[in-house]
Amino acid sequence: LTTEQREAEASRQRAFTELEARVQERTVELVAANQALKSEMRQRFNSEKALAASESHLRTIIEAEPECVNVISPNGRLLDMNPAGLAMFEAVKLEELTDRPLKSFIAPEHRTAFSSLHQRVIEGGSGILEFESIGLKGTRRWLETQAVPLRDATGQVTRVLGVTRDISVRKRAEGLLAWENSALEQVATKASLPEVLESIMLGLEAELPEALCSVLLLDADGLHLRHGAAPSLPPAYNDLIDGVAIGAEVGSCGTAAFLNQQVVVSDIGTDPLWANFADLALSHDLRACWSTPIHNSQSEVLGTFATYYRTPRSPSPQELNLIERAKKIVGIAIEHKNAEDALRENQRFLRSVTEAAPRAITMFDLDAMNFTYSNRPRPAAQGRPAKEPGADAWTEVFCDFIMSGKTPQVARVLEAWRCLADGQLREDEYNLRRGQETPHAFSGREVVFARHPDGTARQILGTLSDITLQKHAEETRQKLESQLFQSQKMEAVGTLAGGIAHDFNNILAAIFGNVEMAQEDLEAGHPVHESL
Repeated sequence: LTTEQREAEASRQRAFTELEARVQERTVELVAANQALKSEMRQRFNSEKALAASESHLRTIIEAEPECVNVISPNGRLLDMNPAGLAMFEAVKLEELTDRPLKSFIAPEHRTAFSSLHQRVIEGGSGILEFESIGLKGTRRWLETQAVPLRDATGQVTRVLGVTRDISVRKRAEGLLAWENSALEQVATKASLPEVLESIMLGLEAELPEALCSVLLLDADGLHLRHGAAPSLPPAYNDLIDGVAIGAEVGSCGTAAFLNQQVVVSDIGTDPLWANFADLALSHDLRACWSTPIHNSQSEVLGTFATYYRTPRSPSPQELNLIERAKKIVGIAIEHKNAEDALRENQRFLRSVTEAAPRAITMFDLDAMNFTYSNRPRPAAQGRPAKEPGADAWTEVFCDFIMSGKTPQVARVLEAWRCLADGQLREDEYNLRRGQETPHAFSGREVVFARHPDGTARQILGTLSDITLQKHAEETRQKLESQLFQSQKMEAVGTLAGGIAHDFNNILAAIFGNVEMAQEDLEAGHPVHESL
C-alpha cells in the first residue's frame, strides 16, 4: 500500500471509530430519553387515571349531594346540574332545562335580582340570593343559592358554579311566625272581633293560596253557629249558613262543633255529612271542607275554623299542622276579645254603680300625693280628675284638706293609711269647712287598694259620706231624750207626792172621824171639847 493509501485507511478507520463512538453515545442518549419518555408517559397515565378517578369520585359526590349543584354559562344557560337540582325543578333529564334560559325558571319578581347576581359573579365576584323558583309542573319553591366564579388556566371567568338549597320549609316557618305575630298584634289592638278574625283569615289564606278560610262562632245557646269571618267565601253562602244548627250530619262545621272533633271532608259532592247541604256548597264551587272545633283555655267549644277548596282534596301533614296552629290563634283571639267585652261590661256596670253610689269614692296615690280618681269629679288641678256636670264641691274640699298636709290631723291620717294592713278597714270622721259656711261632718272609710313590691301601701281606696244631718239628728235626739228624761223625773216626783198626800188624807180622815165621835160622846160644855 502506498503511503497515501495507508493514510487514507487510517483516516477512514479513525472516522469509523469516531462514528461508532457517536452512535453509541447517541444510543445511550436515546435510551435515556426513551426511558424518560416512558416514565413521563407512565406518570401522565397515572395522573390521568388519578384525575379520572378523582373526577369520578367528585361526580359521585355531586350526584349524591342533596342540594342542587349547577354550572351556568356566561350567557345564562344551564350547562350542568346534579339530580337533586333536576328534582327541584321537576325535571328528569338535563336536556329538559337546557332548552331555555335558566332565569325562565325563576319567579318574575326575582329575575332581576338573579340576573344581577349572575353578572356580579361573571365579573369575578360572588354572592348569595334567596329567590322563588317555578318548576316544570308549576310548583313554586323558595331557594337559596351561593354562586362563585369558575376560571380557566389564564384566570378568566368562564362559568358560574352555584350551590342551591331548598329553603321552602324555613320560609314557610318564617311566614307562619310572621302571621302568628301579626295575628297576636291584631288581638292586642282595639279592633272588633270580626275585624280581627277577618285579618287573621286573610293572613292565613296568604300561607294557603288555594284555601278559603272561615270562622263560625258558637251562639250563646250552644246550639247554633253564627258568622264570624270568611273574607273569601261568597257572601250569599255566608248568609245562608249563618245561624245553622249544629248536628251529627250538618256539613263539616256543624258536625265538628257537635262532635267536638276535627271533620275532614275531601269531596263535598259524595260525603254523607253534606247530604243536606251539598247542592248549596257545589252551587258556589266549593268542593272540599276541613273543619276543626275552636276551644278556649277551659277546652270549651267557641266555634269552628274551616278551610274550603274549589277542588276535591285531602290535607297534607303540613296543612294539618298549620290548621292546628291557626285554630289555637283563632281561639286566643276569640277568648281575648270575649274577655275584653266582659271586662268592658263589668267596667260599665262598676262605673254605673260607683257613679250612682250615695257616698263619694276616691283613690289616693301616696307616692304622688294626689287623688287619681273620684266618682264626684272636681276641677282638674294638682292631679285631680277633670270636672264634670254635678261636681261635688265637698269632695274637692276633702281632697284639698288631705293634699294640704299641713295639719296634725292630716299627718295622722296619712300615717294611718300607710300602716293599714291587708283587708283592714279604717273609719274616721272629718270636719270640713267650705268657705264661710258652717262646718260639715263627714264619715270616711279607707282600705289599701295597691301596694309596692316591698309591701308598703301605694294607693288608698276610700269613701266619704256627709253625716252632718245625721250628726244634727243625733244631737236633736239626744236633746229630746234628755228632755224626756227630765219630764219623766218630774212626773215621777208628782206621782210620788200625790201618793203621799193621798195616804196622809186617809190618816187625817180616820183622825177626824174619831174626833167627831169623841165630841158626840162628851157632855156639852166638857173642857176637852176645846182641845178636840
